[in-house]
Amino acid sequence: MTTHSYPSPPDIPALQLVYRSYAGIHSLLRLLSAGLPELQLEFSPDSFMAFYEDFRNRETEIDHAAGEALEPEFYWTKGDGCWVRVCFEAHEGYYEWGCYTSPPNVDRLRAFFEDVNSNNANSTD
Repeated sequence: MTTHSYPSPPDIPALQLVYRSYAGIHSLLRLLSAGLPELQLEFSPDSFMAFYEDFRNRETEIDHAAGEALEPEFYWTKGDGCWVRVCFEAHEGYYEWGCYTSPPNVDRLRAFFEDVNSNNANSTD
């Protein structure tokens, strides 16, 4: 059975996108494991990679000649007052990820990501 969204947030329509970016699978693994400690994500690297591998396996089983297509699938990770979603699409090497939250938390989380981006832009690594 195909899992199109795991785990799923309680009320997707009530959530608002706060931040969106793209990253490769290994960058996402590092980011979600330890790169956003302020979000207190309930992230399992093993679960995430199992979801990824399962998606890639289904991708190789598609019969393109028969017009079959693999719909995008979403991996959700719960955080403190937010959810992070990773979108997996067939034939993509970079994946869209975004942070979603309920309206009362939007300003706080937008300010957080603005600070993160500002600090990354000013970094001299």
